Amino acid sequence: MTDRSRLSGTFLTALDARRRIKGSRDPLGFQPLWARLGRHLVANITTVSADVRGYTTLLFAVRVADRLRREHGLDADQLMPILIRAEQVAAYSRIVHADDDDETGIRGFLGAKRNLDRGGPLPLGESGEARILADQRVTGVWGQIGSPARESGLLDRRDIRLTPAAEAHADRTLLAPLERWWGDFSKLALGERPFEPGGRHRDLSRAVAGLHRPVQDEAERVFYRLHLLRAGQPTDAAKETPVQVRFALLLTAWNDEQAAWTHPVGRAEIEGWAASCADDPALQRRLLDILAAEALLGPAATLFANLLTRDGQPLATLLRDIRSTWSGGLASLDTGQLDALDREVRETYGAEAARPMGALAEAFAEERWEDVVPGLVALNARTMARRGGGPWAEVVDEALKVRFREESGGLAAGDPSQGWIHPYYLGAFKQVARQLGGLR
Repeated sequence: MTDRSRLSGTFLTALDARRRIKGSRDPLGFQPLWARLGRHLVANITTVSADVRGYTTLLFAVRVADRLRREHGLDADQLMPILIRAEQVAAYSRIVHADDDDETGIRGFLGAKRNLDRGGPLPLGESGEARILADQRVTGVWGQIGSPARESGLLDRRDIRLTPAAEAHADRTLLAPLERWWGDFSKLALGERPFEPGGRHRDLSRAVAGLHRPVQDEAERVFYRLHLLRAGQPTDAAKETPVQVRFALLLTAWNDEQAAWTHPVGRAEIEGWAASCADDPALQRRLLDILAAEALLGPAATLFANLLTRDGQPLATLLRDIRSTWSGGLASLDTGQLDALDREVRETYGAEAARPMGALAEAFAEERWEDVVPGLVALNARTMARRGGGPWAEVVDEALKVRFREESGGLAAGDPSQGWIHPYYLGAFKQVARQLGGLR
């Protein structure tokens, strides 16, 4: 049987602001590694697709575009502008008719709020005055949720249209409530008329906002559980339960018992999950692999971020500071448990990359900081070379020369292997599960 939990495709992830690498530059090349480890458990959800109502907006916008394609005989290249306008209508409607001022899940919230504050009818589309995002095709629901939706069995893999199951759901729960205003909405989606959510389109706008309120209906909850928590895999008694489904059930039971649904995901919770599934060795192994990997990747990312703040400092000073700050060692780092990380390094970067990574792990475990610092600098140089760039830092004449400086990145006292930096998609998955009441 095919295990879809292995398919590839912040809230609720405990990230220490002092330890977070800014942006998505990934100077050590760790992103493919933690992503591959996470994909063994979570096949579909990403770090930017954890809001259930984001999927609702995508289903709504794609179904609107597909219906207008059929009604007006549109070409495929005419659909994306319709999808963008439909998403803008949803964003404006949610802001104007929201129960509170919560911007969670509304892509382009600030841009939409700015346009609303300007007053008057709202143009829709991709022109300068109509934009709610700098590039809505990339950072709107299509760009951020399209791929997870395909992995969840919601979006066709080759066309701007929904799968049959998602289409039936969208027709019943999203378009049917708007049928009385379809004529007006069509004109908005086709760009024939500006939007007036507080005026002539007030009732339509209120109805669109209502489609995006928190999931309460049980049938809707069942639909999203199937596609988001089960990655579109229905129950089949004749087959082994996929690992993602087993993980969702474990996550639900553990967070119910611990009353921890609103807590950030970190090492303690993942250790709790692992301890609770001793009767499922395959699932437990995936969790233990992530714990072992992060005990190395987390401290390595933390220390390299700190190095980028220390241009010109003598190497001896750096080593003295590291030893005094991290004097307690790395209790969670066990080089004997890094087989999974070694395998992912080999599959991602080749066998030649596994040797220096293994040496770096041993240096960290033995607190040989005089080897760790040059090892991190060398790892960054190799990572940047693969991308056609230069190293961010070098050791020159027993001092650190930083080419790409950071303003902050201090080392926190204590055991760095106990922290948590990389998401592995676990916090995003927990957020989705919480919005749906878990998998039951």
